[in-house]
Amino acid sequence: MPGSSRNGLRVAVIGGGPAGLFFARLLKRRAPWHEISIFEQNPQSATYGFGVTLAGAARDRLRKADPEAIDRLDQAMIFDDEQAISLNGERLRLKYAEKAGSIARVRLLEVLEELCGDLGLAVNHENRIASPEDLADFDLVVGADGANSVVRGFAEARMGVKRRPLTNRFAWFGVARALNPNGLSFKAAGGGNFIAHYYAYTPEMSTFVAECDEAAWDACVTTNLAVPSLVARAAAAAMVGGSEPDDPLPRLVEVFVSLRGMATEPSPSSRETCRRVGVW
Repeated sequence: MPGSSRNGLRVAVIGGGPAGLFFARLLKRRAPWHEISIFEQNPQSATYGFGVTLAGAARDRLRKADPEAIDRLDQAMIFDDEQAISLNGERLRLKYAEKAGSIARVRLLEVLEELCGDLGLAVNHENRIASPEDLADFDLVVGADGANSVVRGFAEARMGVKRRPLTNRFAWFGVARALNPNGLSFKAAGGGNFIAHYYAYTPEMSTFVAECDEAAWDACVTTNLAVPSLVARAAAAAMVGGSEPDDPLPRLVEVFVSLRGMATEPSPSSRETCRRVGVW
């Protein structure tokens, strides 16, 4: 192994997302003699998606590990302790003992990067690790680079990685409206199921997720090409804005049909993943 510096290890953290940043900070707090480098392929403040939610139990566990970090994040979050559930038109509202905290994903990364900076850790942005040779000088490599991990790709056979394609269709939108309380809706259709989930992550913005299985996709979307193409985010906002319609299925179909007919993303702040991939 390469020689260590300052009686510690040279540590490379690949991925400047929440997991990589929080790991780097925790390690530096507990063992400041290690030399830690964080590599992130994207520019600073560039990310995908919209909001992130941490449930009360998750925040409690993180607080035990780093109270200062969670106090800082709490200042940037909005909180909700209720959830509206809908199952094929039947509705109920749940109230939880602890509040969940939500935050814009970009702001989450900014706060975590600031917290790393407090300990002298800097993120090397726009720095993509392309081969194992790029990491030859490090004693420990931490792969925090997501489902398409480059680090895992360097040793897939040795690690016994297996893949299989999943068939759900998934779309993720930002909605310029605070939707309170957060909601979770299930709708059976075409021999399959649609799911919609939404929650506010700032006083002015919400994230809205729509998902369906293959049976619903085939029965309700691919055969429904006469549905007018809509701006997907507007359709999503119409579906969840105000009171929920008695039958949300038409809006969900419109969302997916509008996505299916576009070669590119439906808007600069919308993203679709047509097929999820399971990796274990």
